[in-house]
Formats: sequence, C-alpha cells, structure tokens
Amino acid sequence: MKSKLTIIAGVVLLCLVATCVWFSRDAAETSETSLARVKLQHQMTTNHGSALCKPADKSASKAPPQSKTSPSKPKVSDEAITEMKHTATQTAAAFDAAVDDETGKRSRWYQQLKTWQQLLETAVQSGQREDLFALVPITAAFFARDREVELLAEPLDDLRHWMQHPAPFIIRELAKATAENGDQLDAETASIAIQVFSVRGFDNEPDWEDERKPIDSAGVLIARPEIIQSLESLPIDQLGFFLRAQTADTFFRRYEQNGDAMPMLRQRYSANREALYSSFNKLANKVAADQTRTQAK
Repeated sequence: MKSKLTIIAGVVLLCLVATCVWFSRDAAETSETSLARVKLQHQMTTNHGSALCKPADKSASKAPPQSKTSPSKPKVSDEAITEMKHTATQTAAAFDAAVDDETGKRSRWYQQLKTWQQLLETAVQSGQREDLFALVPITAAFFARDREVELLAEPLDDLRHWMQHPAPFIIRELAKATAENGDQLDAETASIAIQVFSVRGFDNEPDWEDERKPIDSAGVLIARPEIIQSLESLPIDQLGFFLRAQTADTFFRRYEQNGDAMPMLRQRYSANREALYSSFNKLANKVAADQTRTQAK
C-alpha cells in the first residue's frame, strides 16, 4: 500500500515538473516574441518619425537669386566714335595755342570750350548716346554767338569747324531715339533736338548728299507736338531757322503718304495733320510779324 502511494506521488510530481517546464518555456518564448515586436515597432516608429521630421531640401525647391542688372544705355556707332576721337585729337591743342588775353584764355568762352573738350573725350570713352547729346548745349551756344561782337583768337574761333563734325551723328541718334520710343520724343531728347535744328551749324545739307536725312525739324515737331511752347520762346532768328521760311505744305512734305521720311512718323503725321498745320501756322505767323516790324523800322 505504501509503495503504491509512493508511485502515485512520484507520478504527480513528474506531472507538476513537466507542467512548470512547459509554462516556463512558453513564457520565455512569449517574452522574446513581445520583445522583438516592441523592438520592431520602435524601429518602425523611429524610421517613420525621421522621415516626417527630416527637413526638406531647400536647395531643390528654392530658385537661385536672379541678378538685377540695369538695362544697358544706348550706344552710338563705331563710325561716330572714330569721328569723335579724331575731333578730340584735332581740338586738344587749341587751348595751349590760345593767347592769354580777352580773345583767348581770358575770354568767357575759354572755360566753356575746355568743358566741351572734356565732354567730347567722355563720349569717346563711353560710346554712349547720352554723352554724345551732352555736347549739344555748349555747341549750340557757340554756334549762336555773334562772331562780330565776341571776337576770339583764331585757335578758339576755329573750333566751330571741328564742332560740326559730330553733328550728323547727333542727328542720326535723334532719329534712332525717336524710333526706339515708339515714334515719339521724350522731353529731354526733344530739348536737344530743338537746339540742333534751330541753330545754324548742326544741320548742313552737304552732310546728306549720299543719304536721306533721318529726321528734321518737321519730324521733331511731329514726334513731340508739345514743343510748340518751347519753340515760341526761342529767339526769333532761331525760330525762323527751325521753320526754314517754308509753308506748312513744304515743311511737312517728307511726311506725306508718298514722302521719304520715317514710316512711323508719316503715320503719326497723318493722324495729327490738322493740329500740326495749325501749330506750324501759329509759329510762322510769329516770324512773319517780326519781319514786318523789322522792315517797318
């Protein structure tokens, strides 16, 4: 009896041990599985979070800064630069040759002419249209001077001949400026044009023997009719030279439908013909009235 109980007790004990071993192994496997799952979830979360938090590549989406460059200023032709360079060389010695008296270095023109020479050299170096136009005011004043009243020694007086050399290029550049501005002249360029076409010395017919003149005084009035106010304030002899003692028909002849002037200005003239005729007649009547007063004296 005792040995039977002992056998039963042993069997029960073996069963308990086996059960404990099985539960321990299962628990370990479960723990390892859970740990692996936790590690996997952590890795996935970390990787996913890194993808979300990684900053965008700014270099890919951000456009490179664009440089801001000012539009280049209009340049004159190589031929104009060559002529100005030659003129600058020929006129440079005039100032050293001028006598030291009221007709030379002590005249009111000496410093102005030296300034003109400096402006000429600047235009040669830059080749810019605005520097060529900068020659006009002093040139116009010197052309308009009364040579019989304001006597100058020969080296300075002869500068007027050399000052005429850039003139055809100035007129060509006035025509280019008009075309570039949509057949119109801005106020500043129109002021230059008035001086060019109202003072003797700039516009010489021999300069245009081999080509048609690209613009003239009529074209200037067409390109900017507002200049009539400036024209009315000119000395009467300069206004007369601007109009060239013509009738409206002859003044605007080149801008008629079959004329040889700039096509854009011919179109502009056609659209404003009546107003332009009225402006011309107003100016011509002023010149005629002055001539009548002069003859009556």
